[in-house]
Amino acid sequence: MGPVFADGEVNTGRIVMNFLAIAGGFLLGYVVTHLVLRLISKFTANKRLPALVERALRVIGGIIAAILVGLMVFGDGGWGFGGTGGANPGGEGGGEQKQLPEPRKEAKTPEKVVPAPKVDEPISGSELNVTVLSPAAFPNIFRFPMETEGLGLADAKKKLDAWKGSNRSELKNVYLMIYDDSTADGHPDLKGFQDYARHIGLIPDHKRINKPLSK
Repeated sequence: MGPVFADGEVNTGRIVMNFLAIAGGFLLGYVVTHLVLRLISKFTANKRLPALVERALRVIGGIIAAILVGLMVFGDGGWGFGGTGGANPGGEGGGEQKQLPEPRKEAKTPEKVVPAPKVDEPISGSELNVTVLSPAAFPNIFRFPMETEGLGLADAKKKLDAWKGSNRSELKNVYLMIYDDSTADGHPDLKGFQDYARHIGLIPDHKRINKPLSK
């Protein structure tokens, strides 16, 4: 038998016992009132009350006793339907208090650490990638590998000379890396940079990258 049905049977039994106690209280009050009235009549020169009045007082006495018993069994601290007494003696609320299980705490998924974007690097010793920054960076729109800041056209030409120095004599191609938000391909500074690359013996070109610049 499940706990729900067991609790129901216990509660029903207690309720029946409570009503029997109330009935007993009524009977006790009825009898006690009868005895009290007899004592009163004995000490008052054996003058009995009219039978109808005496019967009414006995019933009233029984009702008062039944109410007192009812308050004891159904009131606070007793076995009741509700209130603070509940179905358990001296308990609060009906039925046995059951603790609800604590909500499960979901494990936090560790945040993925996104590695910082690498500064543009040359593909090989014979190629050099130069990132073209957005118009907001103008005039410093040329960012060389291993650099974090952009350069203007004049400084970019000097930097290109340094890359073509004796220790990088194998350099042949220079690519302008143009992103979605880079300075437009037809900008005069871009054309000037490519013209200078041809002037010093390099082969300039550009690569279109279909994504925004990495911040």
